[in-house]
This record gives sequence, C-alpha cells and structure tokens, in this order.
Amino acid sequence: MNNTARKIETEPTVDVVMVTPKTAKQWLKNNTRNRRLNNTTVERFANEMKAGAWRLNGETVKFDNFGTLLDGQHRLHAVIKYGHPIRFHVVYNLPAEDDLFTTIDTGTPRS
Repeated sequence: MNNTARKIETEPTVDVVMVTPKTAKQWLKNNTRNRRLNNTTVERFANEMKAGAWRLNGETVKFDNFGTLLDGQHRLHAVIKYGHPIRFHVVYNLPAEDDLFTTIDTGTPRS
C-alpha cells in the first residue's frame, strides 16, 4: 500500500474519461503493483487505436483509494504509443486491500 498518499474514504466511482498521452504518463507514475509490461500487448492495443478499431467496451482502468494503478497499464502505454486521446471507463477509490488485487483480471482468456 502506498502510504505517502492520503487515503480517501469514499465509495468506488466509475467515469468515462478522455485519456491523453500526458494523462497516461502521469497515471503510470502510480503503477507500483502490476505485472511486467508486455510490449507485444502494448503494440497490439496501439495498432487497434491507430486503425480506429478501439472501442469503449466496459473494460476499466482501475485505481485504489490511494491513487495506485491496479489495472490498465497496457492500455495506458498504448495511448502513449498512439499519441492521441482515447476514452476509457475509469474506476476510482477501490479499496486498497492486498487481497483485492488478486481478484482483478482473473477470468479465462478469450480465444
């Protein structure tokens, strides 16, 4: 848990946000708990964005109530690579609990 940030006591919220490359870089500064970056995934996402195939589909960029990025690093790196804003659903104020992180992105991969 990032103890340098002030914990915000509020319920999680969801919003649609136009994420610029600058915003993506800022958010990635709080990327302290994600898996290793997969450049192939970033490239694939950036190519989808360039081709106009990226869709607002309900997948979220997630932050805990300390502002730590929990999910979405590949999408944010793709926005930087693409160089233009993209809309995402963003969830803020998820509980900063160690066991919560283990429940994110655990579904069966689609084929």
